[in-house]
Amino acid sequence: MIFEVAGAILLSLGTGGAIVLALSSWLGKVWAERLMAKETAKHNHELEQLRSSLQIQADQSAQSYKQKIDLYKEVGAPLIELLVKAQNIGSITPADMQAFERRQLHC
Repeated sequence: MIFEVAGAILLSLGTGGAIVLALSSWLGKVWAERLMAKETAKHNHELEQLRSSLQIQADQSAQSYKQKIDLYKEVGAPLIELLVKAQNIGSITPADMQAFERRQLHC
């Protein structure tokens, strides 16, 4: 009789323990998934902010380089024309220099 009671107690404790273990395992997984989803969302948000910031910087740099190239083209064109003229004719006249200087002042 004592063995039957002891066996029943152990069986009920074992079954209850198994149920508690299964439920705690399930609850732990649910909490871990929620925490992981929250952290993933936070990191994705931060990553998107960094991407946006880098894109703004890249756009600003590209615009700055484009403006510099346009300026170099505008300033360099009269000089190139003067050099081509000097190379074709062999010399540059004072009138050519005055025209060059006027074009440079208008840029």
